[in-house]
Amino acid sequence: MFDDLEISNDLLLEWRMEQEVTDPIITTSKFKNDKLIRRTVDYQAFTHKTLHLVAGLDQPSEELAPAEVANPSENHPSDHYALAYKYTFI
Repeated sequence: MFDDLEISNDLLLEWRMEQEVTDPIITTSKFKNDKLIRRTVDYQAFTHKTLHLVAGLDQPSEELAPAEVANPSENHPSDHYALAYKYTFI
């Protein structure tokens, strides 16, 4: 049933490589037990049978989201960054 699903983050990673963006994709950044946790835990899945990925909102760079600042914070009220992708129907 899910054999034809694509993960939008994989396509975003391909685009970032083409643009020579070296920061990893991080969808969550928080302190847990006094340790900074930064990782990719959020994904969007879609199928090429009905949708075409047109664009995606990139995640904050290390410069915009330094390791000393985790979320939630004043600028980011959630510990997850938004995943925003634009699709067109086929």
